[in-house]
Amino acid sequence: MHPDQEDEIAYTLDRVRIPYFIWGEPLLRIYGILVPRPKQFSGWVVPDRFLNEANESMRSLGYEHCPHGKTCTFLQDGIGSHPDPDRHYHPGEYKGLCIPGIRELTISFYAKSRLFSYFPDPNAGPPEANDPYYTLASDARFPIVAFPLPPWVARGRHPLSRYPVKVPKPNKYIEAIIGLRCRALDGSMFAGHWIVEINFLQRLFTNDPENTRIRITDLSTPFRQYMVIRCFYNMPTFNRELISFQYLHRVYGELARADLLPPPEGIVQLGEQSDFQRRLREWNMMI
Repeated sequence: MHPDQEDEIAYTLDRVRIPYFIWGEPLLRIYGILVPRPKQFSGWVVPDRFLNEANESMRSLGYEHCPHGKTCTFLQDGIGSHPDPDRHYHPGEYKGLCIPGIRELTISFYAKSRLFSYFPDPNAGPPEANDPYYTLASDARFPIVAFPLPPWVARGRHPLSRYPVKVPKPNKYIEAIIGLRCRALDGSMFAGHWIVEINFLQRLFTNDPENTRIRITDLSTPFRQYMVIRCFYNMPTFNRELISFQYLHRVYGELARADLLPPPEGIVQLGEQSDFQRRLREWNMMI
């Protein structure tokens, strides 16, 4: 998404006091992660009760939500593995800012209860300085990526000249994505996108020795141990993947007992539930 579009939406939501934050590949790029082949995806999360108001705000910008909903062809192959949004928009050739050679931008809004159910609602406006969950995309702890890139694939912190866009703090975001991966273990949510995001988020720990954004110790248990296994266990990749997958089931159990699992999407993939129960028996785990 072009910065002008992103800033305009953030400003409009703030102006009418709608809490929001962004997620997905645009957020990963702010964290400094190189996301290859960026899709025209722009993901926005708002508390459920604000979805209709957010839709009115988008209409005020000239965006009409797509009437096709989940049957929209862009959702099938235009935004990759992301879960279907609750509302989405196709701005078309907005001010000449479409990305040449890449499919039309899809702006996607999600109800917070679906993906980030235990996150508190963000402020309608800038986060407090000590907010444990949210910050701004201009946060000085995010990296500055010096080499020039087209604006729609730029990485690193936003310059102060841009409108302040709200984002989750990296440690909370990583924990939420691991939780969503756990939710998918029993087949009640598709796993694909969460696997992709975890692979990207690992780069914060494994590809950047000067990382000042997040340390592995910033993660709470059991998420910390899961990422330690994935990032630092000195063993062949296959073994590391197997051990981390097994440990993920322990994370599932802890989240389930604490009532912190994301809600199921109602999609039980054929065989996934029985495979999940079989793995629990084989690994002698009680959920």
